[in-house]
Amino acid sequence: MKSVYKYDINGFVKAEKNGMIGKENNTSFTKNLMMLIISQLVIKLLGFVYRIVMMNIPGFGDVGKGFYNSGYQIYAILLTVSSVGIPTVISKLVAERVGKGDNKGAHRIFKISLVMFTSIGLMLSLALFFFAEQIATFVLNIPEIGHILRALAPAIVFVAVSAVLRGYFAGLGSMKAASVSQTLEQFLKCVLTITLVYSFIGSDPVIMAAAGNLATTLAIIVSFSYLFVFYQRRRKGILEPIQNKEVSEEAKEKTWTLVKAILVISVPMTLGSLVGIINGTIDTITIARVVQGTYEGVLTRPEELRAYAMELVRNAC
Repeated sequence: MKSVYKYDINGFVKAEKNGMIGKENNTSFTKNLMMLIISQLVIKLLGFVYRIVMMNIPGFGDVGKGFYNSGYQIYAILLTVSSVGIPTVISKLVAERVGKGDNKGAHRIFKISLVMFTSIGLMLSLALFFFAEQIATFVLNIPEIGHILRALAPAIVFVAVSAVLRGYFAGLGSMKAASVSQTLEQFLKCVLTITLVYSFIGSDPVIMAAAGNLATTLAIIVSFSYLFVFYQRRRKGILEPIQNKEVSEEAKEKTWTLVKAILVISVPMTLGSLVGIINGTIDTITIARVVQGTYEGVLTRPEELRAYAMELVRNAC
């Protein structure tokens, strides 16, 4: 029987019988689905564990959690703008090209997306890092949160790049990159958050909260490193089969045309996700400002005002 070939993330692989491709695709789909289900269960469990542990760390409590949540709310808005929906968008566009046999066009979409979202993520990371004090002071009226925002700032660009890599491999038919990297990230976030917050027992709750958020950044960087190595190990197998392949008409599309195609899908998803996050941020800002204004004559020390405000923020979130 005539041998046939198919394309996957390792390049072209040979199947001795025509029927093997369908069987392999069915097996691959089931495997990918199981990996996603297991990874999401592990992620949820780890998230539950580290939140419970954090709340029982001496000196952290509601106040520390309030600081932790307040800084994370601002960070979440920028993170949503730079990365939400990217894996889905890239996966969809890449899978469409691969389905048509246009693997060169699929890789071009990946490269354009990588440049675009890396640039967006880098700009937002720098903006959050250098304007952390202004955001903390004029938006939240709690200058101490500037430390927390700076600890989170580098994570934005790494999340944006990771999102593109996950989407690309998903489009090529492999969920291993997404499943392993997300599970690794959550595991490290759990371990590092507990470790770093514990190491600052006795410090001000805002310092403990900053340490906890720094753990998030470190976990994201390690997760990105895994994705980078995952791609580098498969890069040769991906590029070699398409280097001498004839360029299709779709692959000749102008860069701006592809950028618009990406934005048309990603922008509505981003806006939809922003609604809930902005609502939570407005609650945080409102509570922090109202409490400080209301109790200004009762609690005379600024740190007491901010601590009480953060306690209420924690209970509201």
